[in-house]
Amino acid sequence: MTRALVCVDTTSNLTHSLIKNRAIGASEYQLYSLLNQLKDTLSIRCYNQLSQPNVVDSIQYDSFNSLMCNDTDTVLIQRFYPTNEAILAKIKPNKKLLWIHDIPDMQIFLGNDGEKVKYYRENIDSFKQNILLPILNDPLIHFIANSNHTHDLFMNFIHRHSGVTNFPRCNIIYNILYSDEFDTTPVAKIPKRLIYASAWQKGIVKVIDVFRYIVNQDAGYTLSLLSPGYDWRQFEEYATTLRAEFGDKIVIKGPSTKNELTTAIKESCCCLSSTFDETFGCVFAESYYLGTPVLADKRSGAVREIIGDEHIVDYDRIETVWLKLRSLEPHVSLKSNFLLEQNLTKWIALV
Repeated sequence: MTRALVCVDTTSNLTHSLIKNRAIGASEYQLYSLLNQLKDTLSIRCYNQLSQPNVVDSIQYDSFNSLMCNDTDTVLIQRFYPTNEAILAKIKPNKKLLWIHDIPDMQIFLGNDGEKVKYYRENIDSFKQNILLPILNDPLIHFIANSNHTHDLFMNFIHRHSGVTNFPRCNIIYNILYSDEFDTTPVAKIPKRLIYASAWQKGIVKVIDVFRYIVNQDAGYTLSLLSPGYDWRQFEEYATTLRAEFGDKIVIKGPSTKNELTTAIKESCCCLSSTFDETFGCVFAESYYLGTPVLADKRSGAVREIIGDEHIVDYDRIETVWLKLRSLEPHVSLKSNFLLEQNLTKWIALV
């Protein structure tokens, strides 16, 4: 039998070729970019929401309902541990890697089954006995946290819900900055241009409050607003409201390709986070790689691991954000532990 990496993604219908230069969520981008990197080292089969089998380069894609595994295959599970009994039976003898992208919660183990989540939230001991402990006690199941922050949240979650205090099978591998996808050719900075490029559902209103304060202090500031796209429809009306209030002080670009994002970051003087508890924060690693500093709220989670303590501020004390912005160090760079080489080595060793 040929040893293979089998990927199970019940959340999307993408391939590694379909994610190129488009607005897309970070977890999808990370998964399929990783498969693209591993395809020259491993035989890969990916089962997701595709309705028809397809081979792209050397990677075989098919519906997760058609999942097939050899006992020697390693199974990489995207985001949510499967609840489908047929899938669970097929992967039972395999080494399994569950990649955590989200805030650790019951949904990691229950998926998007609303009824199950509701039931187990009301029956915590049943969740412990029926779901959590059987998974934690299976030596073939390993977890991948995309930051130290995610790892700590995961450990806190399983301790709170299972009593387990020493769990060794949660590995930390940072989301990868794929440097070959970024044009680092310098562009002229737009004086006093700020940028926000995270999902708007993560707290756009608070970001606008901060920007409104900044503009009141210095009318020369402008804000570029981009989006990864997945929540854009629910904010189109709000975008119209912002245009009416701020006019040319805000440039709304909406869902943007990688090339458009790169240019927007390079021409900005500072990237803003939201108050959202990020498990990683890819756009902030991208900003540092492209030389644009970041100001992040104290609640922004793993962003601190990328930018350090000196660039953490408190959006509830907006005047301190303004003071930090005025004294911001303009020259930044991304540490090598977020780049491909170190993290790909970790993935290959684990798989």
